Amino acid sequence: MAKQQLLLVDADPRSLRVLEVSLKKAGYSVTTAKDGADALAKLELSTPDLILSDTRLPNLDGYGLVRKLKERLDWASIPIVFLTSQKSIEDKIRGLELGVEDYLTKPIFVRELIARVNLLLARRAREGFVTRQMTTTGRTRFSGSLADMGIVDLIQTFEVSRKSGIVHLFYESGDAHIHFRDGKVVDAALGGLVGEEAVYRALLLNEGTFEVEFCKVDNPDLIEVTTQGLLMEGMRRVDEWGKLLEALPPLTTVFEVHSGELLERLNEIPDELNGILRLFDGKRTLMQVVDASPFEDLSTLSTISKLYFEGLLVPVEAQPAEHGDDMILSEAFVPVESRRQPEMGHAQPPIRRVAGAAV
Repeated sequence: MAKQQLLLVDADPRSLRVLEVSLKKAGYSVTTAKDGADALAKLELSTPDLILSDTRLPNLDGYGLVRKLKERLDWASIPIVFLTSQKSIEDKIRGLELGVEDYLTKPIFVRELIARVNLLLARRAREGFVTRQMTTTGRTRFSGSLADMGIVDLIQTFEVSRKSGIVHLFYESGDAHIHFRDGKVVDAALGGLVGEEAVYRALLLNEGTFEVEFCKVDNPDLIEVTTQGLLMEGMRRVDEWGKLLEALPPLTTVFEVHSGELLERLNEIPDELNGILRLFDGKRTLMQVVDASPFEDLSTLSTISKLYFEGLLVPVEAQPAEHGDDMILSEAFVPVESRRQPEMGHAQPPIRRVAGAAV
């Protein structure tokens, strides 16, 4: 099997040499460049599997290099990792917005760098499999596990290949469908959710299977935001969702309203929260309340967290969920851990968009 090729770009000769030797010892073929212009010249000779670049370079810096890469169709899909001494969040966001895959801050530990490179190249191999399936004559469908290829990877692969079709997602308690036209996400549905809200909920899935269907998509453009914008907002929501979940009981927990606390604090509770409070009937699970809420997922969960920590919601002891699927649903929609406890507020949550209605 041929060695995977890396292009290493760094203006510091010592750093360049150390990383080159380390990566070659790890089994990679490494080409080096001293600045962005030199890197472009090396790219004309051979296309690498991955680029590792410092951001501070003479002639053409790392950000300029990325812009040049994105202008060329044959280079646009090459994964790029920034190696930099710049530690500000603004610099990191700038790189990610340009399409950089990862961002490592100097001093760089070789073991961490190699681990990141291995992960990125493994993901590229999976995406390459999808792309090959997309271009195989007569092949209109293929399927796989979300454990092997996540939803973000599927969306980005459609975007790069500029194909039209549908990604069908299946998990124990339901299914979802994301529609693409020329690589752009134009519509989606999950349960009663449609459009962007359906994509944001789908991004929470951490288990299940997918089926990709290549076909003409006539759905109207219900999703107007760019695919990259959709993913950036979606991953922000995934992070916030996980933070809230860590501070709450499991999604399978059944809650009821603490009548005593409610009576004492009735005048303090904003009217818009009454709609959510009424959903806690001692029978619905936490996830069922999120589904039934007229507000979007993140706002609903944030409001529930506030009510819970204010003592207005209490778990119903030893009461099983009405629907067995909720245990699966709870496990499927827990992406990351949380780290903070919110405070009671009075802002009205955004209204969610659901299939067939505007609530």
